Amino acid sequence: MKKVLILAFVLLSITTKAQDYKLFGASNENKVQLKWMSKTIPAEAAFDIMKKEANGEWQKINANPIVSSQVIKESELKTNKNPFPKDASYDFYIKYKNTKEATANKQAYVNYTLSLASIFDNQVARHLGIYFEDNSVAKGKTYSYKLVDAKTQKELSALNNLIVGELSKAPEKTQITQKKQNIVISWSANEDYMGYNVYRNGTKLNKEPVMSNLEKNVYVSSFSDANVPAGSYTYVLRGVTFLNTEGKPTADLKIDVKDSAPPALVKGLKGERKNDEVILTWIPSKDKETVGYNIYKSNDKGKTFQKVNEQTINAAEAKYVEKLSSKSSGSFQYSIESVDNGNNGNRSMPVSVFVPDHDKPNQPADLKSKSESGKITLSWRANSEKDLAGYRIYRGLKDDDQNEMLLLNSTPQTETSFVDTFNEKAGTKFIYKIAAIDKSFNESDKAVLWVQLPDVIPPSAPFLRQANYEGSQVNLKWDAVQKDIILGYDVYRVFEGAETKVNKQPITETNFSDNEIARRGDYQYYVKAIDSAKLVSKASNKLIVSKVGDLNPTVVLTASQDSRSKKVQLKVDGIEPEVVQEAKLFRKAGDAGFLRIPFTVSEALFTDESTESGVIYEYYLEIITKDDVKVKSEKISVNNS
Repeated sequence: MKKVLILAFVLLSITTKAQDYKLFGASNENKVQLKWMSKTIPAEAAFDIMKKEANGEWQKINANPIVSSQVIKESELKTNKNPFPKDASYDFYIKYKNTKEATANKQAYVNYTLSLASIFDNQVARHLGIYFEDNSVAKGKTYSYKLVDAKTQKELSALNNLIVGELSKAPEKTQITQKKQNIVISWSANEDYMGYNVYRNGTKLNKEPVMSNLEKNVYVSSFSDANVPAGSYTYVLRGVTFLNTEGKPTADLKIDVKDSAPPALVKGLKGERKNDEVILTWIPSKDKETVGYNIYKSNDKGKTFQKVNEQTINAAEAKYVEKLSSKSSGSFQYSIESVDNGNNGNRSMPVSVFVPDHDKPNQPADLKSKSESGKITLSWRANSEKDLAGYRIYRGLKDDDQNEMLLLNSTPQTETSFVDTFNEKAGTKFIYKIAAIDKSFNESDKAVLWVQLPDVIPPSAPFLRQANYEGSQVNLKWDAVQKDIILGYDVYRVFEGAETKVNKQPITETNFSDNEIARRGDYQYYVKAIDSAKLVSKASNKLIVSKVGDLNPTVVLTASQDSRSKKVQLKVDGIEPEVVQEAKLFRKAGDAGFLRIPFTVSEALFTDESTESGVIYEYYLEIITKDDVKVKSEKISVNNS
């Protein structure tokens, strides 16, 4: 998994520059090593290396194109078909080149393994066709290199001003700190390095190069040297290039490590209460570093602990007694801390001690109720007692604790609300009492509240007596509902299957006029009553009213000339656009016959864009309404002069 993460870092460091290839270089006194990487390198890829010195000319320095080594069968490695006998790197290369996995994930892991090997083994990189050594260099001289496609001579990547014998720069912005007994070193990441080596007093600490981690889109480099004994140490960092060579070392990072290791824990901690005392006993620590003990106590179930003793208890002691106040009660937790001369502490696991009390809790406050159909919801403010066990809920029809109150929950509940359910038609008035109870079974005074269940029986349906179409509206009348307190009435209209409540606010009278009748057809009406509890009755009987309207509307077509465009403009009167199902406009130009032209009825003027100046036009309009009534306008004539 570590190696997979390494490769991910390598690829990411390359792609952040938006390049297809990245050329890396490293040198010693007499040669330059070059290696290049990309997300994908085609199997048939071939490369050339160009070099120039200072202000010289570019020259190709490889005799033949750099390509990957021949792939033979793994079974042919021990035959004369092996072009690289006794080359373990070639054997590794052939094994993974011939590995074909059934799933994409497994095949990706094979490819990762081969790519990773090319970082740590230059000979594997050579077989992959991504490595070259330049031996025609001189120490101290500066060279630049280019990686080009051998077929197209297209430049793929460049490496400028590499000084032979000069190592890559040391890691920068180093920091070193002690955290407990660990030494943490951090530094800024450098894309020329694929990892880093960490040395302590000249000895390398890491087996594999330390990788940078991507955190919040920023590379973070760090190393933790764990469990370092007290003393003085010198750390040095060196970057590891993609050629698996080291760069320049950092300056010495010196640190004096202090002893922060805590002493051993005490064992066998026990706690018991006797009257108004808590007695703690334990087996003393055998750690020679232990100089004494501190007692810590928690009264919030171990969330926080406070130190109890003022003076450190002698290391040979094995007992502590705490005198309790008269108000102390509840469950307490105690822990023993072993301390050494460096003031390092080590706390034991806590032990619990329960101290009962005899003080009753406070009466529950802010008792409130919400009454709904078949349900009463009670709520109150939570008590603050630390040893509270919960609440008891009582219900009765009379205020009689001795005979008439029923306990609704046998086990005290911790929630500060309670839901009492009934038959949906129940309308009874109840008295409720809520008492708080602590873990010592002390019960508080009771909070009291009377609650009335709401009216849940809807009113009777009204009788719709009359529905008449008069003028442009429908007038309705109905009989008032007498056996309930009525808040008002709602009127409903049904037209073509769509149901609409006509009124916005409840109607307090027993009549209503609907003046929103626009289209012809059958309109059905019914009424519902609403009582003071806002319960709605069933629908009344239904009455139907038919609107016939004007069966033969008159369509008037008028024409004029637009003075600016010299085009004929038409206007339609006598019919509303929303009642039109289809409109056909016919035009005659000069002596030609009538032809239909595109047209839509609207309130705006219609411009016949195809008219010409100096021509006499005739028009007429045929309309089919949504009621399937056909209407035809008179023919009109216009001289578009």
